[in-house]
Amino acid sequence: MTLAMSMVLALIASATVSAADADAKEALMKSQRAQLEAKAYRIKMNTTSPGMEKGFSSTVEFVAPDRYHMVQPQMETIVVGPATYMKTAGQDWQKSPVDMGDMMKKSRDPKALEEQAKNMGDVKIVGKEKIDGVDCTVYEATSKVGETSTVSKVWVGNSDSLTRKVESESTLPNGKSKSTITYEYDSKIKIDAPTVK
Repeated sequence: MTLAMSMVLALIASATVSAADADAKEALMKSQRAQLEAKAYRIKMNTTSPGMEKGFSSTVEFVAPDRYHMVQPQMETIVVGPATYMKTAGQDWQKSPVDMGDMMKKSRDPKALEEQAKNMGDVKIVGKEKIDGVDCTVYEATSKVGETSTVSKVWVGNSDSLTRKVESESTLPNGKSKSTITYEYDSKIKIDAPTVK
């Protein structure tokens, strides 16, 4: 085999890998777009990090277009449009002067999500699995920001492109951080403003 032929085969091989990576990255971008179009869902997250080995759990519910319900240890928050309500453990609901609705809206900005997706590192398909009876493709994405590198596995539904689960492990200067996020899509979720005393 000549050197020229070897170089051609190497270029073909690298082009094939790049096309596969591009397809995988596009699939995750499509998943983000599908998430933005979902009418209601619940996210459950558990995170462990250096100094917090027991983990931190939280739940976030969303109902389109602008309602959120967040439950964290010692804190609960409801956002209905521009109105934000908060309560700490053992206390009554209070209206917050901070408009978290605007912050939430920005977090769901399609342009910002598209830009974030473009900055993803390597993405590849690593398998097929079922999550709660839903056939999913499993992707692995790697990224590095400063001294923090992250490897994430993302389970995406084959029929609707909706994310069902994400497992991430980040290597930090002081140790490792791990998180598991699960998604439930439930049109029956309702979020109303609480009664403020």
